[in-house]
Amino acid sequence: MLDFEDFKREYQEVPVEEYPNNVLEEVPEPLVSVHISTYQHADFIRDCLDGVLMQETDFPIEILIGEDESDDGTREICKEYADRHPDKIRLFLHRRENNIKIHNRPTGRFQSTYTQFNCRGKYIAICEGDDYWTDPKKLQKQVGFLENNPEYVLSHHDASIVNSQGGLLESSKLPDKNKKDFQKEDVIKGPFFLTLSLCYRNILEGYPIEYFKVLNGDKFLISLLGQHGMGGYQKDVKPATYRKHPNSMWSMKSDISKDKILSNTLFNIKNYYARSGCKEIVDYFEKKYIKKEKSVYYRGLRAGKYKESVASLILVVKHYFSKNRYVEAIEYVFESARLFYEIVVRKRMLNRL
Repeated sequence: MLDFEDFKREYQEVPVEEYPNNVLEEVPEPLVSVHISTYQHADFIRDCLDGVLMQETDFPIEILIGEDESDDGTREICKEYADRHPDKIRLFLHRRENNIKIHNRPTGRFQSTYTQFNCRGKYIAICEGDDYWTDPKKLQKQVGFLENNPEYVLSHHDASIVNSQGGLLESSKLPDKNKKDFQKEDVIKGPFFLTLSLCYRNILEGYPIEYFKVLNGDKFLISLLGQHGMGGYQKDVKPATYRKHPNSMWSMKSDISKDKILSNTLFNIKNYYARSGCKEIVDYFEKKYIKKEKSVYYRGLRAGKYKESVASLILVVKHYFSKNRYVEAIEYVFESARLFYEIVVRKRMLNRL
């Protein structure tokens, strides 16, 4: 596990600047640290910050913003808010030199993790810069629940989905099957919780190296937290707002891209638990990983992305052979050939008629 110093030695190329504030003096012992990550959110960041600043609590909070050197005005807006609330906001001004690339793509993993390490509260609540909260009692309700239920490590709730202009797309983003409490062993499996809804105990002292190899950091984070307790669903919290827009890191990706990204996440979580000898959990993530790779093959054929399909086919077959599961490997090759015929060859034959 990487602690803060290990993390900086591994990934920090240039120092991170903390914008002037007096939060440490004014809020010496925050009960909650609100963690905000933002990049190129000039059109949305005000809604996010206003949703946090409107929180009504009977306990002290601090607001930590990780700004990833946007060039669209986001940084200037964050400074504006930090100037107006120097007793509440700690603004970290990041540089692109520290950016951690995953799948050869720039990510917000460095600034996000840097902020997590700087959170001083007993609890951490997350809101991305393009999302926002709507319930002024959100933190009060979630912290009250966690304070009264020590066996729970996190609280989560629902959110609606809006477009760039704020128009409602869906009234609920969280699947009905996830609108419930989760046992510890189920939280470890990384169920789908909405990141902007999370409020969790600040108990992680470090992060495994695999955490910095996946784009789905929220899934990994939830799994890590699951080692420490249950997950509670709070229907009494008014749904927050998740924004779907053209620059969204996740919502605008294709299905095959999402499958490939999730496959890599499942693979790395599996590797993390393999080091700790948790066979049952390793087997669970291994099965999910193979299932997702099979989905990549299928979606790739339908989308005409044969290179991705073949790569996934080879990966699954190699996996079966590495486990001496030769019969399954052969069966999958025949099943893949059947799908190729049905989706590609037969379709082309019909188009010629």
